[in-house]
Amino acid sequence: MTMLRMKLTVKQIMEIYANLSLNFRIMEDHEYYDNAMKEFLKYDGTVSFFDSMFIHLMEELEICELVSFDSDFDKVDGIIRIH
Repeated sequence: MTMLRMKLTVKQIMEIYANLSLNFRIMEDHEYYDNAMKEFLKYDGTVSFFDSMFIHLMEELEICELVSFDSDFDKVDGIIRIH
């Protein structure tokens, strides 16, 4: 929204926000960062922090397959990496 302010009016930004709110799931992220840190520590830092975020989200959303060239996901039980 901050970047939109450079090009759009406040009214236009509010319309975009309303559209996003109605059609998409908006997630508060601090809980995800906390859970990502738990995953990061679980793998003793051998999986990156942002990979840890994806691992947590995949578990929460019950996603078990991931298309990635990142072999770190091979360390994670329950995730099938497609490459």
